[in-house]
Amino acid sequence: MLCGTTQYTRTDQNEKSTIIMMTKLENTEHDEEVNENFDNGRQYIRSCIRKNPRVVFWMAVLFLSVATILPLEIMNVLYRNESLWINLYGSGDVGEADWCEAIDADLTQFIIEPWNSRSNYAFMVWGCFLVILGLSDFWNLRQQHQEEEQQRPFHNDKEHCDEEEPFVSASLSVPNPMLRYPHITLANGIFTLLLGLGSFWNHACECSYGARADVSAMLSVTVFPLVYTPVQLLTTNSDRKQQTWFDGSLSLVPPIGQTLVFVLAWYDVAPSTETFTNIMACNVATLPLVILYLYCWRNKRVETKQGRQQHSNLGWWMSPLGLACFGFGYWAWALDVNEVWCFQKGILKVLLGHAVWHLLTAVALVCVYGMYRSEQLTLEPMVREQLSRSI
Repeated sequence: MLCGTTQYTRTDQNEKSTIIMMTKLENTEHDEEVNENFDNGRQYIRSCIRKNPRVVFWMAVLFLSVATILPLEIMNVLYRNESLWINLYGSGDVGEADWCEAIDADLTQFIIEPWNSRSNYAFMVWGCFLVILGLSDFWNLRQQHQEEEQQRPFHNDKEHCDEEEPFVSASLSVPNPMLRYPHITLANGIFTLLLGLGSFWNHACECSYGARADVSAMLSVTVFPLVYTPVQLLTTNSDRKQQTWFDGSLSLVPPIGQTLVFVLAWYDVAPSTETFTNIMACNVATLPLVILYLYCWRNKRVETKQGRQQHSNLGWWMSPLGLACFGFGYWAWALDVNEVWCFQKGILKVLLGHAVWHLLTAVALVCVYGMYRSEQLTLEPMVREQLSRSI
């Protein structure tokens, strides 16, 4: 009996071991199948991006814009006539706006100023566009780096480290700093998105917290031309392989500068009105000087290391267009405050002065960024006699 029992026990143990091994094998096969499907999906997404980059780009912008705007409209439906802002901040902090649309506004609504609030969707869409554009630039740089690594020949670096760079006779196209450092676009897009959300909050609640968010984001976006100018003028205009640590460090000035301005404005360290006036005065004075510098002096500078002369093409016409949009928008803002540009009834209520101010300043932001983005740097070949004279 004992021998038979021992035999059955061993048989059961073997069966259990077999079942456990088969289960582990099935789990392993399942994990491998999942990983294979994941890799296939990732490769499919990459192939779609490579085949239709523009379609994927605009779909991403549309998705992010809808994901930002749609929740606000849903909240407007859910909290209509609920006095949400009064319940949150108290009646003493709601309803003290000076805009035309704030006259006799219904403070029980989620969006107290409908058109002044919804006109900020322009900032939100532009901010979403910049965020996706910055991520797209990161993707393109990564793909470019991988292609360069694959095309790089295998050789002994020690044998080539002391060799002089040959004189190249062909012209060289160089990406501008906006393209070389995508985090500049990404950070600017985030602050532009915050501007749209903050200004929406301000006009939806007519409260001090919304006003603080509006002003902080507005100043951080307005300061962008000032903090980007050092990057534009001081970075080395060469390809990515020849960039220095100074270029990389300098590219952090715009994101850090915008963040610093946002924090200072949020905590009321810097007076909002005076700070905005000073920043705009510096922008108006700096942009023409930068354009003159690029076209009148910098284009004549010689890159003696490679023997090339730099030419910089810039969409300078976007600068006066942006300033004109800002000036006309500020005029509409002033008329709205003085209740001159003020339509209380009819279809013209959509075109209130403050709403026009939002739309035109959004166009101005597009023009300013487009001007910097359009910069084309080219290092043209020079004859050796001209090179020897310049040296």
